[in-house]
Amino acid sequence: MDSSQDQNPPAAPPRRVGEQVPDWFPRALLMTIGAVLAALGLLWVLAKLGDLLIALLLALFLSFALEPAVQYFSKRRGWKRGSATAVVFVIAGLVGLGFLAAVLTPLLTQTGSFFSNLPGWLNQVTERLEQWFGIELSLDAALEDFDSLGSLIQGYADDVGRGVIGFGSTAAGAVFGLLATGMFTFYLLADGPKLRRTLLSSVKPAVQHQILSMWEVAIQKTGGYVYSRVILALASAAFTYAVLLIVGVPFALPLALWVGVVSQAIPVVGTYLAAVAPILVALFTDPIKALWVLVAVVAYQ
Repeated sequence: MDSSQDQNPPAAPPRRVGEQVPDWFPRALLMTIGAVLAALGLLWVLAKLGDLLIALLLALFLSFALEPAVQYFSKRRGWKRGSATAVVFVIAGLVGLGFLAAVLTPLLTQTGSFFSNLPGWLNQVTERLEQWFGIELSLDAALEDFDSLGSLIQGYADDVGRGVIGFGSTAAGAVFGLLATGMFTFYLLADGPKLRRTLLSSVKPAVQHQILSMWEVAIQKTGGYVYSRVILALASAAFTYAVLLIVGVPFALPLALWVGVVSQAIPVVGTYLAAVAPILVALFTDPIKALWVLVAVVAYQ
């Protein structure tokens, strides 16, 4: 017997290439697990701070919209930045409160009267359709569908309202959200230049110039867009209100406000879509009045 066989045991068979673990695999596995955990942590933070982030985004938009007015007082008039911001806030608040005081009471009254008279108008429409075209409609079924549609819209509006406000369904939560948004907006306006300098201090001067240029363009475009939409909405509402009063269409104020808001919220065709409501109300009272309203809307557009 050969003694060399006992002293040198047979070598283990080589491992297959497919069974070998690449050197990069442990590191890639750890990076993947870390990325997943980081994503889950980010989602958790967003869920907890979602309301705060919404308030910050809204405050940023409002600060862009009010920045041109603050710059007017601070740069052209030589006021301090904080004083200019306070004056702009006071003016915006007084304008908002004055608008609500002048419009809210008659708006609620006329809107309530509009919906209380809606069944009678529907009855008139069904009678005229039957007389003129021989079309028979069931008013009870229409009212039932209207109620179902109203409930569906109300439920959807409640869901959207809770998602947008985000601070709870209580009045205290809504007030807290408004106060937080106002506080962030005031800070972004009063200390906007200082905040920008702090954020840009860690980047190169060339990059600072580019970011500041984009920031100024965003402020100009946002402010110009908001102010132009407000002015056009007021002009459209005032014109519609005057036309409805002259023609003799009831509920002129809520219909005019509806036309003013929708005409600027929806581009291009917003005026025509908004005009459907006053035209229908005028049609319920007198078809000739509806024709005059249609002619006035087209002429204005």
